[in-house]
Amino acid sequence: MTNPISNFSVDLWKTFANWIDVIEAGLVDLSKTRFRLYVLQDKDGEFANSLHFAHTKVLVDRVVQEIRDAYAAEKPEQCKPYIERFLDYDETKRADLVMAFELETGNDDLIGRISNFFALTVPDDRLEDACNVAIGWVKNNSDALIAARQYPALSRNAFKDYMSTFVSRSALNLLKTYTVPAPSEDEIEECRPLALTLLRQLDLIDKAGDGFEAVSDFLQSKTNKVRWGEKGLVCDQDFEAFRKTLFDKWELLNKKTNMAYPTASEQDKGQMLKMECMLISEPLDGTEPPRFFVRGTYQEFANVKKVGWHPRYLNLLED
Repeated sequence: MTNPISNFSVDLWKTFANWIDVIEAGLVDLSKTRFRLYVLQDKDGEFANSLHFAHTKVLVDRVVQEIRDAYAAEKPEQCKPYIERFLDYDETKRADLVMAFELETGNDDLIGRISNFFALTVPDDRLEDACNVAIGWVKNNSDALIAARQYPALSRNAFKDYMSTFVSRSALNLLKTYTVPAPSEDEIEECRPLALTLLRQLDLIDKAGDGFEAVSDFLQSKTNKVRWGEKGLVCDQDFEAFRKTLFDKWELLNKKTNMAYPTASEQDKGQMLKMECMLISEPLDGTEPPRFFVRGTYQEFANVKKVGWHPRYLNLLED
């Protein structure tokens, strides 16, 4: 394997020549930019190392003269246009470039390093995927710019938006992956005593026949809320924000139903309100949860009388 930072490596001097081109094109501010050359393998290069440690103009001038003398003696042809671009560059700008130059080699744990940046927002079992996606995005977009003979500067916002989309989609997939199935008929019957109020609410609007599905959604929602929280997929604050939004929407729909159907029977108003609420699509921490979760959350509300379907549900439930 060739050494990309050997003294007369084409890769080394082409890198410096490219940096000079973007500086002269005004695409980067030389006074505010760090120029880092990253080599995955543990490689060594005398000139590259000397340039890395040249932190003063005096040291830069000394290293440049050593490079100039060695180049004149050996006359390597392959790197000629690139190294001469460096040697002939404006002395002051060249010194600033070298003093802003950093060389890093031999750290081949690329995935491990990148994963540290994603660890706070990406579940452990998707970290490697996130790292590979990030690396692939950078490589593909850089290659496309280079092929178009454009400066391969990548937008931080574009990268952030792309990775945010990936993380959101991953979260959706993970919610599905870690979703506990609906309870069995036996489990639903066994848990009916825990859902008597929500069943009574359905009876008030002549929808007792929906009881089986309502209890199923109620139980599956409660079980998966705990499951997703334990897996770190959704935090308590996000659950509370989700619940508050659903309650606010119930309040709005309750008023809307009463205003829009003033002559409808109370049972019809209740059925209409319940139907509207069950059709709501609401994201959970930016991710669309399974459909049962909205329905089950409303059934949980109904079971503690936080919401109701019948216009006079609070009074009737006291009877």
